[in-house]
Amino acid sequence: MLTLGALALTACTSPLKKEETHTHWGYTGHESPEHWAELSPKFRICGEGKNQTPIDIKHTIDGKLAPIKLDYRPSNVEIVNNGHTIQVDFKEASNRMQLNGKTFTLKQFHFHVPSENLI
Repeated sequence: MLTLGALALTACTSPLKKEETHTHWGYTGHESPEHWAELSPKFRICGEGKNQTPIDIKHTIDGKLAPIKLDYRPSNVEIVNNGHTIQVDFKEASNRMQLNGKTFTLKQFHFHVPSENLI
């Protein structure tokens, strides 16, 4: 019984928020675009680059490709809003698409908030 009580107490006191595993960036202050290259070694190119969105797309795709085969089902997901992206992580590998004989599994998608571009 004591073990069950300790387990229940641990569950009640454990944080529900997903641990952040990325460098936080923003649009103002010390996390603004002019400081992005300083925030993480992974962002070094932000200090060296000369282009920003919209990017110059130089490659094209053959418009006569075979149709995409979709296999999507209701799924358990985890949604995380970290202040600049909203990310949806899929817990099961139940959503797939097939293109040119290759199968791709949907693991996550995200979008930026606020958006950098207009649709």
